[in-house]
Amino acid sequence: MSMLDLRPKVTSLSLSLFARPIHPELYDTRCSKTLIQDLYTAQVHLTTTGHVLSLQLGELSYTEIAGGLSQPLPQQCQLLRRSLSNNRSSKLQCDGVMSYQVSHQVEVLPPHLFWKIQEELVEEGNKKNSLLFRFGGETRLDLGAIGCVSIEPRREKFLLHTFHTFPTDYAVIKTQSLFNFQEALVKGS
Repeated sequence: MSMLDLRPKVTSLSLSLFARPIHPELYDTRCSKTLIQDLYTAQVHLTTTGHVLSLQLGELSYTEIAGGLSQPLPQQCQLLRRSLSNNRSSKLQCDGVMSYQVSHQVEVLPPHLFWKIQEELVEEGNKKNSLLFRFGGETRLDLGAIGCVSIEPRREKFLLHTFHTFPTDYAVIKTQSLFNFQEALVKGS
Protein backbone atom coordinates (compact mmCIF):
# COMPACT_ATOMS: atom_id res chain seq x y z
CA MET A 1 0.00 0.00 0.00
CA SER A 2 1.43 3.37 -0.98
CA MET A 3 1.51 6.32 1.38
CA LEU A 4 -0.91 8.12 -0.94
CA ASP A 5 -3.53 5.44 -0.29
CA LEU A 6 -3.56 6.06 3.47
CA ARG A 7 -6.73 7.73 4.66
CA PRO A 8 -6.68 10.23 7.51
CA LYS A 9 -8.52 9.41 10.72
CA VAL A 10 -12.26 10.11 10.78
CA THR A 11 -11.75 12.59 13.63
CA SER A 12 -9.29 14.66 11.58
CA LEU A 13 -11.57 15.55 8.65
CA SER A 14 -13.29 18.82 7.82
CA LEU A 15 -15.68 20.26 5.25
CA SER A 16 -14.99 23.71 3.80
CA LEU A 17 -16.74 25.97 1.30
CA PHE A 18 -14.95 28.74 -0.56
CA ALA A 19 -16.26 31.50 -2.83
CA ARG A 20 -13.29 31.00 -5.14
CA PRO A 21 -11.47 28.28 -7.06
CA ILE A 22 -8.83 26.29 -5.14
CA HIS A 23 -5.59 25.36 -6.85
CA PRO A 24 -5.43 21.61 -7.67
CA GLU A 25 -1.95 21.36 -6.12
CA LEU A 26 -3.63 21.58 -2.70
CA TYR A 27 -5.33 18.19 -3.08
CA ASP A 28 -4.43 14.81 -4.55
CA THR A 29 -7.05 13.80 -7.15
CA ARG A 30 -7.62 10.07 -7.66
CA CYS A 31 -10.50 10.34 -10.19
CA SER A 32 -12.79 13.08 -11.45
CA LYS A 33 -15.83 13.90 -13.54
CA THR A 34 -16.94 17.14 -15.25
CA LEU A 35 -20.58 18.06 -15.86
CA ILE A 36 -21.61 20.99 -18.03
CA GLN A 37 -25.08 22.50 -17.66
CA ASP A 38 -26.56 25.69 -19.17
CA LEU A 39 -26.12 27.64 -15.94
CA TYR A 40 -22.97 26.09 -14.45
CA THR A 41 -20.02 23.75 -14.86
CA ALA A 42 -19.19 21.30 -12.07
CA GLN A 43 -15.99 19.33 -11.55
CA VAL A 44 -16.07 16.58 -8.94
CA HIS A 45 -12.85 15.00 -7.68
CA LEU A 46 -12.34 12.09 -5.30
CA THR A 47 -9.14 12.72 -3.38
CA THR A 48 -6.99 10.83 -0.89
CA THR A 49 -8.68 12.73 1.95
CA GLY A 50 -12.26 13.02 0.66
CA HIS A 51 -13.64 15.04 -2.23
CA VAL A 52 -13.49 18.40 -3.99
CA LEU A 53 -16.38 19.99 -5.87
CA SER A 54 -15.64 23.02 -8.05
CA LEU A 55 -18.64 24.95 -9.40
CA GLN A 56 -18.38 27.72 -11.95
CA LEU A 57 -21.56 29.81 -12.13
CA GLY A 58 -20.94 32.58 -14.67
CA GLU A 59 -18.07 34.61 -13.24
CA LEU A 60 -18.59 33.20 -9.73
CA SER A 61 -16.66 30.18 -8.42
CA TYR A 62 -17.43 27.97 -5.43
CA THR A 63 -15.36 25.09 -4.08
CA GLU A 64 -16.38 22.51 -1.49
CA ILE A 65 -13.56 20.47 0.03
CA ALA A 66 -13.82 17.49 2.35
CA GLY A 67 -10.28 16.94 3.56
CA GLY A 68 -7.97 16.83 6.53
CA LEU A 69 -8.18 19.48 9.24
CA SER A 70 -4.42 19.93 8.87
CA GLN A 71 -4.66 20.29 5.08
CA PRO A 72 -3.28 23.70 4.11
CA LEU A 73 -6.15 25.70 2.62
CA PRO A 74 -6.43 29.43 1.98
CA GLN A 75 -8.38 31.60 4.41
CA GLN A 76 -9.39 34.10 1.74
CA CYS A 77 -13.06 33.77 0.69
CA GLN A 78 -13.66 30.84 3.06
CA LEU A 79 -17.39 30.76 3.77
CA LEU A 80 -17.57 27.65 5.95
CA ARG A 81 -15.30 25.19 7.75
CA ARG A 82 -16.67 22.38 9.92
CA SER A 83 -15.29 19.23 11.46
CA LEU A 84 -16.80 16.11 9.88
CA SER A 85 -16.42 14.11 13.09
CA ASN A 86 -19.92 15.03 14.28
CA ASN A 87 -23.37 15.25 12.68
CA ARG A 88 -24.33 18.70 11.49
CA SER A 89 -26.30 20.76 8.96
CA SER A 90 -25.57 24.25 7.65
CA LYS A 91 -27.24 26.67 5.27
CA LEU A 92 -25.73 29.74 3.59
CA GLN A 93 -26.82 32.39 1.13
CA CYS A 94 -23.95 33.04 -1.31
CA ASP A 95 -23.50 36.29 -3.25
CA GLY A 96 -27.26 36.71 -3.56
CA VAL A 97 -27.35 34.24 -6.47
CA MET A 98 -27.14 30.86 -4.80
CA SER A 99 -28.11 29.10 -1.61
CA TYR A 100 -25.99 26.27 -0.18
CA GLN A 101 -27.17 23.57 2.18
CA VAL A 102 -24.97 20.81 3.54
CA SER A 103 -25.46 18.04 6.05
CA HIS A 104 -22.97 15.43 7.17
CA GLN A 105 -22.90 12.53 9.54
CA VAL A 106 -20.55 9.84 10.74
CA GLU A 107 -21.94 6.35 11.17
CA VAL A 108 -19.97 3.68 13.02
CA LEU A 109 -21.39 0.29 12.07
CA PRO A 110 -21.06 -3.33 13.16
CA PRO A 111 -18.39 -4.99 10.94
CA HIS A 112 -20.80 -7.20 8.96
CA LEU A 113 -23.02 -4.21 8.13
CA PHE A 114 -20.02 -2.04 7.24
CA TRP A 115 -18.79 -4.58 4.66
CA LYS A 116 -22.29 -4.87 3.20
CA ILE A 117 -22.45 -1.08 2.81
CA GLN A 118 -19.02 -1.15 1.11
CA GLU A 119 -20.34 -3.64 -1.45
CA GLU A 120 -23.43 -1.50 -2.09
CA LEU A 121 -21.25 1.59 -2.57
CA VAL A 122 -19.19 -0.23 -5.21
CA GLU A 123 -22.43 -0.92 -7.11
CA GLU A 124 -23.56 2.70 -6.70
CA GLY A 125 -20.17 4.00 -7.81
CA ASN A 126 -20.44 2.18 -11.12
CA LYS A 127 -23.65 4.00 -12.14
CA LYS A 128 -23.73 6.75 -14.78
CA ASN A 129 -23.70 9.87 -12.59
CA SER A 130 -21.40 8.43 -9.95
CA LEU A 131 -17.72 8.34 -9.22
CA LEU A 132 -15.85 5.63 -7.30
CA PHE A 133 -12.32 5.20 -6.00
CA ARG A 134 -11.05 2.15 -4.10
CA PHE A 135 -8.08 2.65 -1.84
CA GLY A 136 -5.59 -0.18 -1.44
CA GLY A 137 -6.14 -2.47 1.53
CA GLU A 138 -3.50 -3.63 3.97
CA THR A 139 -3.45 -7.07 2.33
CA ARG A 140 -4.32 -8.17 -1.19
CA LEU A 141 -7.58 -9.70 0.10
CA ASP A 142 -8.57 -6.56 2.01
CA LEU A 143 -11.08 -4.35 0.15
CA GLY A 144 -9.73 -1.13 1.69
CA ALA A 145 -11.50 2.21 1.95
CA ILE A 146 -13.90 3.57 -0.67
CA GLY A 147 -14.80 7.05 -1.83
CA CYS A 148 -18.12 7.22 -3.69
CA VAL A 149 -19.94 10.25 -5.10
CA SER A 150 -23.44 10.32 -6.51
CA ILE A 151 -24.20 13.38 -8.63
CA GLU A 152 -27.63 14.84 -9.40
CA PRO A 153 -27.25 17.75 -11.82
CA ARG A 154 -30.39 19.76 -12.58
CA ARG A 155 -30.89 23.01 -14.45
CA GLU A 156 -31.58 25.03 -11.29
CA LYS A 157 -29.61 23.02 -8.71
CA PHE A 158 -26.74 20.66 -8.14
CA LEU A 159 -26.96 17.88 -5.55
CA LEU A 160 -23.95 15.88 -4.41
CA HIS A 161 -24.08 12.81 -2.13
CA THR A 162 -20.71 11.53 -0.91
CA PHE A 163 -19.72 8.44 1.03
CA HIS A 164 -16.24 7.98 2.46
CA THR A 165 -15.49 4.70 4.26
CA PHE A 166 -12.93 4.00 6.97
CA PRO A 167 -12.53 0.23 7.44
CA THR A 168 -10.26 0.49 10.47
CA ASP A 169 -13.04 2.24 12.39
CA TYR A 170 -15.98 0.59 10.52
CA ALA A 171 -17.12 4.15 9.87
CA VAL A 172 -18.86 5.85 6.96
CA ILE A 173 -18.91 9.62 6.53
CA LYS A 174 -21.89 10.78 4.47
CA THR A 175 -22.36 14.28 3.13
CA GLN A 176 -25.15 15.82 1.12
CA SER A 177 -24.61 19.20 -0.51
CA LEU A 178 -27.25 21.18 -2.37
CA PHE A 179 -26.39 24.21 -4.47
CA ASN A 180 -29.62 25.99 -5.49
CA PHE A 181 -29.38 28.51 -8.33
CA GLN A 182 -32.99 29.79 -8.28
CA GLU A 183 -31.77 33.32 -7.48
CA ALA A 184 -29.46 33.25 -10.52
CA LEU A 185 -32.35 32.19 -12.74
CA VAL A 186 -34.52 35.05 -11.45
CA LYS A 187 -31.74 37.62 -11.96
CA GLY A 188 -30.97 36.26 -15.43
CA SER A 189 -34.57 36.47 -16.70
